[in-house]
Amino acid sequence: MDCVSHVPPTGAPNRPKPAVSVEQPLAIDRVQPAEAWAQTGGIASWLIAQGFGPQSAPVAILSGDSPERALFFFGALRAGVLVASVDFASLDHALDTIEPALVFAQDSRTYGAALDRAQARGARIVTADGKRGLALAALAACSIDAAVAERRLHITADTPAEIQFTGPSGAPGRRPRTHGDLAEFAAPPAILAGGNG
Repeated sequence: MDCVSHVPPTGAPNRPKPAVSVEQPLAIDRVQPAEAWAQTGGIASWLIAQGFGPQSAPVAILSGDSPERALFFFGALRAGVLVASVDFASLDHALDTIEPALVFAQDSRTYGAALDRAQARGARIVTADGKRGLALAALAACSIDAAVAERRLHITADTPAEIQFTGPSGAPGRRPRTHGDLAEFAAPPAILAGGNG
């Protein structure tokens, strides 16, 4: 079900944190602020409903650090999707290498040409400003589906989480970081505490 078409954005989500018992806490379990938990859960719910997960094509992010980038990143991780962080210099190489099915961009105008290239290759578009493709706020307003808690049971420390395409060569900076690698950090970025709205 595509919740974007029928769930209005909410100013103060009051959705409960799904109870999931896991052996090893991961970074995705530490998205503590209630609003950030609800918003990343809504994004994860939408992604799962669209068929995204550990076996799907990756999603790509075109954005510097921002609250919206953090929300999308952790929402995708909660859905179990491999996230490719891409800069301008490596966009074409990344598109050829990973063939993302969806690209998130912070700003429709700044990343317009990149989004054109991604869309021409069949990728769906999500933007923080909502001026192109789907608006991130609409995804974040989706209700947290039980599928998110169920998906968490299948995300382990060895599940691939992120690959970074940076530098002039466009080559991946290193092997994909796993959820276990991300768990070594103390907590998700502090900017998540601010949410996106």
